[in-house]
Amino acid sequence: MLAGVCAALGSSILTASAQTAFDRATQQEIDGPSGSIVRQEPMVFAPDYISAYRVLYRSRGLHGEPIAVSGLAIAPRGAPPPGGRSIVAWSHPTTAVVTRYAPAPA
Repeated sequence: MLAGVCAALGSSILTASAQTAFDRATQQEIDGPSGSIVRQEPMVFAPDYISAYRVLYRSRGLHGEPIAVSGLAIAPRGAPPPGGRSIVAWSHPTTAVVTRYAPAPA
């Protein structure tokens, strides 16, 4: 019985995908100007005082080919203070080809 359970678990691990339907884009969807949005969805567990969106946007790969890239866009809600808000851009130091290496959305 234990061998059957291990085989079933091993089989599901081998067939698991790092990408979700959100992350998958067709060639037609990723053709377009770099930086433009393919799709976005609100983050469901974001605190009430921020707007947070998971985004899939167009970029270019190492050889100039069009690719889809995922990220997060987060902004405070409400009117900005006088003089506006500072912008913070953060990029994790990992370069990879699958989303399991990227920060996971909450």
